[in-house]
Amino acid sequence: MVEVTLISSRQYDHPHRDVAIDCQLSGPEGMTINVGGFWDGDSTYRVRFALPAEGNWSYSVTCSDTNNTRLHRVRGQVHVKKYSGPNPFYSKGWLKVSGNGRYLTYGDGEPFFYLGDTAWELTWKSREPEVLSYLAARKGKGFNALQIVVMSHQFFYENGVRNRYGADFFLHNDRSTPNPRYFDYLDRIVQAANDSGFVVALAPLWAAMMEYYASRTTSNTLTVDQALGLARYVGARYAGSNVLWIIGGDNKYESIERSNFWSQFARTLKKASGGSHLATVHPKAYSASFDYFDNSESWLDFHMYQSSHVAGGDFTWRAGLKGYYGRSTKPLLNGEAAYEDIPSNLWQPGDTAHIQTFRIQPVHVRQASYESLLSGALVGITYGANGIWQWNTPELPGTHLPRFAADQAQKFPGSSNMTVLKDIMLKIPWINVVPSQNLLVDFSSQENFVPIASTDDRIITYVPHHTSWIALRTFPQAHLAHCFWINPSTGDSSASQQIGGPLRFVPPDTSDWLLMIQKPNSQSKSELRPSSFFLLEQNYPNPFSAKVASATGGNPKTIIRYHLPKDTKVTLKVYNLLGVEVATLIDDEHTAGLYSVAFDGSRLPSGIYFYRINSPAFAETKKLVLVR
Repeated sequence: MVEVTLISSRQYDHPHRDVAIDCQLSGPEGMTINVGGFWDGDSTYRVRFALPAEGNWSYSVTCSDTNNTRLHRVRGQVHVKKYSGPNPFYSKGWLKVSGNGRYLTYGDGEPFFYLGDTAWELTWKSREPEVLSYLAARKGKGFNALQIVVMSHQFFYENGVRNRYGADFFLHNDRSTPNPRYFDYLDRIVQAANDSGFVVALAPLWAAMMEYYASRTTSNTLTVDQALGLARYVGARYAGSNVLWIIGGDNKYESIERSNFWSQFARTLKKASGGSHLATVHPKAYSASFDYFDNSESWLDFHMYQSSHVAGGDFTWRAGLKGYYGRSTKPLLNGEAAYEDIPSNLWQPGDTAHIQTFRIQPVHVRQASYESLLSGALVGITYGANGIWQWNTPELPGTHLPRFAADQAQKFPGSSNMTVLKDIMLKIPWINVVPSQNLLVDFSSQENFVPIASTDDRIITYVPHHTSWIALRTFPQAHLAHCFWINPSTGDSSASQQIGGPLRFVPPDTSDWLLMIQKPNSQSKSELRPSSFFLLEQNYPNPFSAKVASATGGNPKTIIRYHLPKDTKVTLKVYNLLGVEVATLIDDEHTAGLYSVAFDGSRLPSGIYFYRINSPAFAETKKLVLVR
């Protein structure tokens, strides 16, 4: 980062609002960059930038007050030499989108696997030694992205928030004037993270703190003008830092008023920071940025979804598949999955026999992570730990019943499991992964989904805990394939035996596992890609029995699974041997994704039935058997 310091020749009543500073940079081969400047207290203004190419650069600063000769028409030169140190971002460049629009890369095109950690409130609840220790620990585990807020995503007091060094976010309770001294500490956090090899995913303004989300119980919000002023300030202040922008935060953007505002907010940020930082949107739980912003938004570089904090939830893979098979391609990240040790569904912990009431365990973190990645969220994954995301300390305790302080929560085993996950994904490599649910024939598990993906030469399956067996579609020379199990907790592997015909695999125990199948010969991409539409090989269970259901007091049900690669009208009906319709299971518009539906045969006689799926572009029929 290069910093140009300017001292104004005059005082302004509102130095942040009354003066606008811009800087144009010109470099080798006609390269140009434009960034904003910012007020840094008293008569001091600064311009910060980072230059992406070696050689001679010139800068020219202009000011809206053309009579202020110390701010207007200030010129200078910068010579950029080649970096030779170990920091990957300084040597390879900041993040950009891959050519195929599926993942992120360094500036030089090398793929970048995003392993993020969520420490939202660290910015004001921490002290610098804590942050340095935290960054060192996370770097040691392979994390390379840090998700934090500029102010807060929970609290908005009269002056915003006050950090541990006594600086309020707003100066003199003026919500149109950020306090430069508050940002001094944030500067040090961002710089320390960058120097440690982290990209900082920075959320300048949480959605609920903007006036379009105000209610009778929420009066502490920013107006449109105040919010856009903050965007200009934050964009300019971190124009020279390795950051990406998280727009909004944990909310809906469904109205024209809201979506237009956040688009304007994002464009303001990008203009002030020179346009070289990627941007995404943080959505409400169980939603994705593509639910609110389509791919025509030029400021939106990659999509984010939030599968939220629930053990075994299905939005991990539903959103992944929907984003992967969406109308047009942008990279996709699950940016807030299940936080380790937080109450599942954010409820108070209770009986561990009930999944809805106990705390998220490492196995649920692994499940959410692999389901997301193998379903098409190829940017990477964001981990979170209760106690860290709200930066829980004895002096400033966190919400959502944290049992451990931030420094203790850093040792949770789930974070070490993310080290294993990243290592596995880099070896595959993950950028070639294609979601391939059509390769799954059947399975027996307490969980309702087994994610499966493939590359040209291998098949990768995450087998959730409490799975008895899985069956996969066979392929040429399957008997020569090298099949092995990987323990996702440790990374240890062991050989696997395959059994006949479709391929049938039994995991080593009731824990979760990764099944890796290395094919003897590379297969063509067309052979491995999922068909456009499909029913999974068979409903399960099949046959399904009324006797079993009667013994347990339930109903005889079987599960039918199907995949839609695009939004479409779909019907799913069941017929008897005479072709008479006996049940309509689906008759509706569906978005792209993988679905399952239960068929209850309690009122039907035993026998053979057929289920048929129809859409404008596809139809398929399969047989099921009901016995009594």
